[in-house]
Amino acid sequence: MAGINARQATCPHCGHTQAEPSQFISTFCRGCSRYYSVRNAKTVSLVPIQSKRTILNRNLVCYRCGQHQRVSAYAKTTLCVQCNTAISLTNVSITHSTSQEIDTRGQLTISPTGYLAGGLSVCGSAAIKGKLSGILLCEQTIRLSGKGRYRAQLIAKCVLIERDADLYFHFPICTEELIVYGQLASAILCRGPIRIRKKGFLEGPAWARAIDVAKNGRYVGNLQIHQDEPKESPRISFREFPELSTNKHRRRIVPGESPI
Repeated sequence: MAGINARQATCPHCGHTQAEPSQFISTFCRGCSRYYSVRNAKTVSLVPIQSKRTILNRNLVCYRCGQHQRVSAYAKTTLCVQCNTAISLTNVSITHSTSQEIDTRGQLTISPTGYLAGGLSVCGSAAIKGKLSGILLCEQTIRLSGKGRYRAQLIAKCVLIERDADLYFHFPICTEELIVYGQLASAILCRGPIRIRKKGFLEGPAWARAIDVAKNGRYVGNLQIHQDEPKESPRISFREFPELSTNKHRRRIVPGESPI
């Protein structure tokens, strides 16, 4: 920077020293690629600001090949760098019957008239009011408020059964936390707690770390409490769950009647 007024700036992140104009406000460190700024142009007191890498990037996992990668937080779609699978980063809404493969890190919404019939579907979060079959892998929370039988397997961090839900799942639900406000019949494989709220009803074999049943809530089934650390993978196979009752699906709590 010969020929112009310059001063030495030291990066508060890594200590790298570089020449900058005397009136600079912020700069890009050529040592660690992070940004920092000064409080005003007359002092050399440096104030680190949040890295652009933290602000503009997000971690992403391809569930088909297991590849980890970083993408821009503003991206709408991307490709897996290993298997070239297309991954959407936007919200997806299903309002009709479809068998398309869903792979998004946004929210998946299935309306009451929607039906998603597929193999493996992946989403960031989900709100299910319509029909679903296949396997749904959700990174955060699945909210269910439909009625009827579902030939689907859910794998999620949290599964929440809404108050108006009346559901029967033929395959186990695998989650870290199950919250039941409505009615659910399914085998449960839970690495954390099961919480049955007021007037909630859960039927079926369950394997969980703990169970919390509120007043007027009810649980019917074979419950196994485990003490494994949450970080450990479950040691029980889905196939070890006994078959659920094949009786015709119906409401198990008459409206206005206490389940206790």
